[in-house]
Amino acid sequence: MKTNMIKSGNLGKIISLGTLAVILAGCGTTKEKPVQSRGWVGGEFRVVRQFPKLLASKPASGILLTALGTNTPARAAGLREGDLILSLDHKPVMGLKDFRRKIDASEPGTLLPVTAYRDGQTLDYNVPVGREMYRSAGSFGIYLGLYSKELRLVPSADEPGISLFVLGYHLNPGHRAELGSVEKEYFHKCNPNEQTYDEDYNIWLVLMELSRGKNIVDQQMVAAW
Repeated sequence: MKTNMIKSGNLGKIISLGTLAVILAGCGTTKEKPVQSRGWVGGEFRVVRQFPKLLASKPASGILLTALGTNTPARAAGLREGDLILSLDHKPVMGLKDFRRKIDASEPGTLLPVTAYRDGQTLDYNVPVGREMYRSAGSFGIYLGLYSKELRLVPSADEPGISLFVLGYHLNPGHRAELGSVEKEYFHKCNPNEQTYDEDYNIWLVLMELSRGKNIVDQQMVAAW
């Protein structure tokens, strides 16, 4: 990595700002965070606004199930990759943020009604909500060299955040890490001690980047009530 010379006065300001950011983010302590839990159904999703011609009543948006592990509540209920989710708990899906928020807040073991479209048919499922265990986590870094990202001036539902090259932020409201996914299983074999990090957001300013998220501890199937 190429390094740039930094004047001592500017370096002092960067270190001071970095120290403050670490304190505010709660990343400056080595004490392990307590384990917390939230609802979990498994799967990877993306918002879509284009629909098959056979779908008679086209909604404003839908959520496409792009990947689904074997040992997940969603698969146990009958959902499959390629399904288009139209409603969750009898309400139309509008975006990943609200979709995930509803699942997160659901009590493990409850049945969550889901309506999905597949191959010309609209199907109803009751997904038994599982349990995801996690610890709050975060990181702060100072880079020796110019740190920048792609230009994005206006945030959107699909890309929440802005980027002015060396200044910006990015949110991941709908992203979830799946412990049993092919990608996670592969990298776990490469580095068994590496934790699965589920990023909520990151913020960057010139040489500094702050990230907050969750280290996923476990994902469990729970029997329906």
